[in-house]
Amino acid sequence: MEVELRAEERYYRLEGVVFRVRMDRLDQGSAYLRQGRWVWTPITSGSVIHNPHATRLSPIEAQPYRAIR
Repeated sequence: MEVELRAEERYYRLEGVVFRVRMDRLDQGSAYLRQGRWVWTPITSGSVIHNPHATRLSPIEAQPYRAIR
């Protein structure tokens, strides 16, 4: 039996932009939503999370973004 474990992803809004961060890779780049697609950026996940202007999206708010791959 194989089980696929996905790293925990969280979604944040920062200055009108939605970011997807990986909790297991805080020192690596994150992704932001651009024209309906996730685009990698060198802005680290940790930088997004610790930015005082970033707002974490609730699970309900994040649901539509989880479907985008």
